[in-house]
Amino acid sequence: MFTSIFTLTMMSVDRYVAVCHPVKALDFRTPIKAKMINVCIWILSSAAGIPAFVLGGTQTNSDITECALQFPEPYGYWDTMMKICVFVFAFVVPVLIITVCYSLMVLRLKSVRMLSGSQE
Repeated sequence: MFTSIFTLTMMSVDRYVAVCHPVKALDFRTPIKAKMINVCIWILSSAAGIPAFVLGGTQTNSDITECALQFPEPYGYWDTMMKICVFVFAFVVPVLIITVCYSLMVLRLKSVRMLSGSQE
């Protein structure tokens, strides 16, 4: 889950750099740096999955076995904290980054269009 979200976020940052800073993009957008960024995304995604790996377990309730996270006490606090962290890092932060990148690209493209004198 985290890997695809982080990859899409970095694709937005990459497009922002290509559109708004084309000269810097020549140095920034290289195959080596793309590979390094992908490795970092995988490391970060793996680190985000560590709590689920450590706290994961099975529970048996009336002949039904299910996978569940085994939080320490107080259970409600840790369950809420986990949900908040996943919501913030898997949704809020990526959406903000993507929104800012695309908003800045739109502003840049509008200003370039104004300078060129295009009336479309």
